[in-house]
Amino acid sequence: PRPLVHSCHGWAPGRPVFAAMEVLPPDVLKAADPLWPWGLVSASMAMWTAIFLIARGCGTPGIFCGQTRATVLDWYNREVSILHATVSCIFAALVANAGLSVVENARNTVAEEAVMAFSLGYFLYDFIACEFQGLSDMANTIHHVISVTLFGSSLLAGQSGSVLVYGILCTEPGTPFVHLRMMLKNTTAKNSTFFKANEMLAAVAFFVCRFVFGTWIFWFRIFPSPEHSLIAKILGAGIHLLSLYWLMLMIRVVTRPAKTMKSSSKHD
Repeated sequence: PRPLVHSCHGWAPGRPVFAAMEVLPPDVLKAADPLWPWGLVSASMAMWTAIFLIARGCGTPGIFCGQTRATVLDWYNREVSILHATVSCIFAALVANAGLSVVENARNTVAEEAVMAFSLGYFLYDFIACEFQGLSDMANTIHHVISVTLFGSSLLAGQSGSVLVYGILCTEPGTPFVHLRMMLKNTTAKNSTFFKANEMLAAVAFFVCRFVFGTWIFWFRIFPSPEHSLIAKILGAGIHLLSLYWLMLMIRVVTRPAKTMKSSSKHD
């Protein structure tokens, strides 16, 4: 039997149930629910905060012997970041695969706003957690400011949601590898084959997602489109430039062992 979806006249055959989110424009939903999408943003922020507190409360103190408080807090915060990256990628991929987010369309769909609200809640949590716990540097602060501004302005304006959905698909797939590397470098695993393999995967995933797929999506499909707002294009370009800075750092880290070995062989 064909799947049923909800339409204005009830349940009708034809498309997957997930596509039911398309039949309700954001303006209609906002009229029915004045809290949309900010209620979802608040719920998401509260959820990520609770996950961090649960992870911290259920952690194993023994693995942090001799570590500073900042290192311990950073570990738990990165656990939350890995979970968000994984879930948000799956969420965004489902929305894109269902045809509910088209790059050339500027007007937001309900599905796009749900994805954005979910991630905006996380970025607000992460921004506050990193700043108040002393876990942030300048590059990370700039990343948080741009991300919060992008998601917030898109939700307020009701447009360019596809920029953020595809932005998640371009930026988040490599995030778990990056965070895992930062977590393991303070443990005995930093000299293991697993650590080195993860380090290489982080660099490859970062480059492929952000500079192959990301360049095609942003510079060749989003940037030339007159449908998307100027602020979305400017901030998107800022994220791209920040990604270039991080890529240079990652290449330096990955190539450092080879340079060290080459230097030591010359001395021998």
